[in-house]
Amino acid sequence: MATEKNLERAHAKWAKMKGWKVKKITGDRGTFDRIYIKGGVTCWIEWKQPGGRLSHHQEVEYEDLIEHNAYANVFDNLEDAKTWLNHLDPANRPKTIAYDYSRGEDHTVIIAESIKNELIDNVTLKN
Repeated sequence: MATEKNLERAHAKWAKMKGWKVKKITGDRGTFDRIYIKGGVTCWIEWKQPGGRLSHHQEVEYEDLIEHNAYANVFDNLEDAKTWLNHLDPANRPKTIAYDYSRGEDHTVIIAESIKNELIDNVTLKN
């Protein structure tokens, strides 16, 4: 059976390979296990062994993080944690901003990097 410690370490290693800064957090009761930082995105993860549950202090911390619009989650397996962190990864988000003046108005178009070349012919760009 996977232990919390093994899951936490394996995910931290994977995340570092993906370019995330990963810090082990210690402190007050309820503090989440790890913080992940990349490109201005900060995520908090609490690790549990499969089937594990949050303590009362961790539940309070989770609610507080969510109330402050933080990216926070609890995981007991690697695949779900990888999927979540990939979703939040700035490298997987739209990053090119172009201005479309073809309609006679200042209209901002955000183009995902993966489709930029496909759409660039349909957008008039000005510097």
